[in-house]
Amino acid sequence: MKAKWTILPLILLAFAACNKSQSNGFVSVEDGNFVQNGKKISFIGTNFWYGPILASQGRGGDRDRLARELDTLKALGITNLRVLVGADGPDGIPTRVEPTLQKEAGVYNDTLLQGLDYFMAEIGRRGMTAVLYLNNSWEWSGGFGCYLEWAGAGPALIPSRDGYWPFMQQMAQFSTNEKAQELFYNHIRFIVGRTNTVTGKPYKDDHSIFSWQIANEPRCFSSDTSVQRKFVAWMSKAASIIKETDPNHMVSSGSEGIWGCEGSTELCERVHACPDIDYITAHIWPYNWNWVEQDHPQAKFGVAVDSTAAYIEKHVAIADKLNKPVVIEEFGFPRDDFKFDKNWSTWGRDGYYKFVCERVVDSNEHGGRIAGLNFWAWGGFASQAHEQWQAGDDYCGDPAQEAQGLNSVYVSDISTLANIKDAARHIDAAYSATPVLENDWMYTKDNQKPLRIAVASKYGRVKQAEVKLDISTDDHRHYKTLTAMARPNRKGVDTLKFNLGLEPGFYIVDLKIEGDLLERSFVVGCDPESIDSHQDKQSDFDAFWANNLAQLAKVAPNFKRTLVPDKSNELRNTYLVEMNSWGGAKIKGILTEPVKEGKFPVKVTFNGYDAQPWWPDPSGAPEMIEFTICTREQGLNKNGNVTGWICRGLSSKEEYFYRGTYLDCVRALDFVKSLPKADLSQVYAEGASQGGAFTFVSAALVPDMYQVICPMVPFMSDFPNYLKVADWPANEIIPQAEKEGISDEVLYKTLSYYDVKNFTDKIKCPVIMCYGLQDNVCPPRTNFGGYNNVQSEKKYVCFPLSMHSIHLWEPRLSEVKNEFINQYMFN
Repeated sequence: MKAKWTILPLILLAFAACNKSQSNGFVSVEDGNFVQNGKKISFIGTNFWYGPILASQGRGGDRDRLARELDTLKALGITNLRVLVGADGPDGIPTRVEPTLQKEAGVYNDTLLQGLDYFMAEIGRRGMTAVLYLNNSWEWSGGFGCYLEWAGAGPALIPSRDGYWPFMQQMAQFSTNEKAQELFYNHIRFIVGRTNTVTGKPYKDDHSIFSWQIANEPRCFSSDTSVQRKFVAWMSKAASIIKETDPNHMVSSGSEGIWGCEGSTELCERVHACPDIDYITAHIWPYNWNWVEQDHPQAKFGVAVDSTAAYIEKHVAIADKLNKPVVIEEFGFPRDDFKFDKNWSTWGRDGYYKFVCERVVDSNEHGGRIAGLNFWAWGGFASQAHEQWQAGDDYCGDPAQEAQGLNSVYVSDISTLANIKDAARHIDAAYSATPVLENDWMYTKDNQKPLRIAVASKYGRVKQAEVKLDISTDDHRHYKTLTAMARPNRKGVDTLKFNLGLEPGFYIVDLKIEGDLLERSFVVGCDPESIDSHQDKQSDFDAFWANNLAQLAKVAPNFKRTLVPDKSNELRNTYLVEMNSWGGAKIKGILTEPVKEGKFPVKVTFNGYDAQPWWPDPSGAPEMIEFTICTREQGLNKNGNVTGWICRGLSSKEEYFYRGTYLDCVRALDFVKSLPKADLSQVYAEGASQGGAFTFVSAALVPDMYQVICPMVPFMSDFPNYLKVADWPANEIIPQAEKEGISDEVLYKTLSYYDVKNFTDKIKCPVIMCYGLQDNVCPPRTNFGGYNNVQSEKKYVCFPLSMHSIHLWEPRLSEVKNEFINQYMFN
């Protein structure tokens, strides 16, 4: 007995030593997760770069406002703040935030240092944490440019004054300028080694610091591999200096991820493979990266979401390889129509924020790598005085070089904040609930298998939890509510079965747990070919289009092709094609055809709404002719920022914009018929979204042209229902009709002449239609408006988890459509 009691304290001491890192209050990374006091954590956060300025008692300080901001953030569940330690350089530069902290190398504004101390004390009192970044690639806080200037490399350039390209060339010097780097390392040692004058606690012992961050969006600004090596080297040294000065806290890079590493996954991985960098960061900017329309960012919301999903997954793959978590620490989305007024609508932003928040919540619930987010940025209670910041204006989330209100989220943005608060509630919830994907979530009326919901407790076994399914039709009418009680077993899991009892149609299922906590909203379907998709053709529909075709035939096409040498090779030549179409419009396309003589099958591709065409790889299909047409005012024909085609000319069938575009599609087929090398017995067409509509319509207007077609997520179908089940284009068409005084009767009569469903009964060739079940741009009900009126052989393929851009990101798409197409082509 004596021996046992002697050994036990030693065992307990050893256990305590092994778990010291898990119980000391600091956040660390263990097995690829953030851990604090032995518990895995995730967070919902924001960017609050100006917090320490508000906390100061000098120019720009406002401690009353700071308290209101922090209390509001805490109430929303926003607990992690990404903060600029302080700006560099002199005040008085219009695009730089002020007052600055470091006036010259090693010369500091004590008032702002004390503001930083007060800020850290205040967030500590509220149980919040901060990511403190110490430098910046960009001019808005001085950053690299100031260090280079202090090192004798010339005055810091300002992009708005000196040009973006000269600015980038100068910033590239930071990775090779050892004197500038040493000045920065001195700054690191000074700040990280500081003792807080408010709490009396050294920063290294402060639990309210989540991590130190090397810089905001550090880049090497060069594709030169030697510069990239030095970039990785100085980043690694900066991280090691932070760890030497403060061994308690994590270090992060502040990188945008792959985008900020010259688009190189390998470089991004090398930066984050540094043992002193604890986790991976990613920034995502759909507007800056041209994923959305410049004047109407909300119009391509679906493309932004799909592009974001793909970008995130690339970083998750790096995280899996390095066994480190990922934080999406910057993402933003402008207000609708690129307006800056804080009272302007945020439909696109709300949808985008919801997607990113759901991605983080899903990762939290299923053990994924994404462990947190910080949206850009918190505007809070700021008032708006000027579009560009001026001294004396309130600070908001947009720094001085940007329009005030561009990306800021204010307390008045109720719908945006609802998404953020909901995500924070999910992060803190005790349960998660997930629908089990079976049968593509497509059911039949007569033999419906139950929908299974997997329920899991995040923190071990608990008593029970109510699970609710609120089901509505796709036009947002309540259908039914189903409830059941989950009783997790010893492993903390339970699976419930719900008999949905659906009629033909598509339905939105809101999965809720613990009262009204929405876990997921998703679409299911039932017997889509039994949906009533009756045509509403006007009596003169056929005569109208016959007359249009006759008018087009009178227009001399004057086909012209110009060789594009850098898109050609020894196998195929690529040409820019020009031609005349109806109404005097000149339209362009891209032709790629084999160099050798012979007859070859033809693939015709139609453009999406405001989409730029892809130039074919001349080596990609050496035995095929490929032709992509861009209809008037879009793609290769676009001049300026003109958009809004869907609501132009709504007052009559003669004036509606798509009269010309549909005829452009026919003119494109006239060009294909003129090609000496085209095997006209082997022609097929495809297109997505608007291109899907063009695929359907062209097959109806020229019914003997194709052997097979593949419309994907087709647009412009079943307008009477379309404008009920989708926010866009209803939010453009209906206000425009009201503005012009167009009645509903006239509006829907005009649209009926262009509704895809009124064309598709004329199609003769086989059809394979692909759709995304979760598509909110061209919802599946509208896809079947056209499909259900096809009289020829047909097949549909559901991609149950996909939204609108299945042609960009759905990995199974090519295999599925090619298998069908090959039955009728290449014989």
